[in-house]
Amino acid sequence: MLNRWHDALSWLGERSDMQPKAILFAGANGAGKTTFARNVLPIDHPDCPFFLNADEIQREAPQFASPISAGRELLRRLASHLARSETFAVETTLSSISYARQIPVWRQAGYVVWLYYLEVESADLSITRVAQRVASGGHGIPQADIRRRVDRSRKLWPTYRSSVDAWYHLMADAKGTTIVAQNIA
Repeated sequence: MLNRWHDALSWLGERSDMQPKAILFAGANGAGKTTFARNVLPIDHPDCPFFLNADEIQREAPQFASPISAGRELLRRLASHLARSETFAVETTLSSISYARQIPVWRQAGYVVWLYYLEVESADLSITRVAQRVASGGHGIPQADIRRRVDRSRKLWPTYRSSVDAWYHLMADAKGTTIVAQNIA
């Protein structure tokens, strides 16, 4: 599945070879963003050396152990990459408009902005996936937060979709992840 859109997007990739890229992997907790990003980045964006993920930053060092300090470090790194016009990818739950406010600034600075939105079929699926992650030694998220983020990301998806250069809407269900729609124009 990952190569399906690769050939169709070669023209956008060529256009963006000379421009830095901002690549967002978005969706509620348990959508599979990190795994998906780790598979897509080497194929579609091999020139992307930086993947910003607060959960991974949290595990790097004791000073980033809290979600707040990891989030601040992510923002510090993001600002550094932007100041140097470097290509980067960032993971987000898409549950706020913080990146939506930044995307026009990034585009004005010459960035080509890509968005991969992994929608989950239900909040219950997200809760189940997070519980599986916890059972494997990963971090947990309160169920109320997961439900709120699933709903909020669905509501904000149109706002984000309309602000980027290329987007993919994927659906994650018990069978896997499939492409629902895409816009590469």
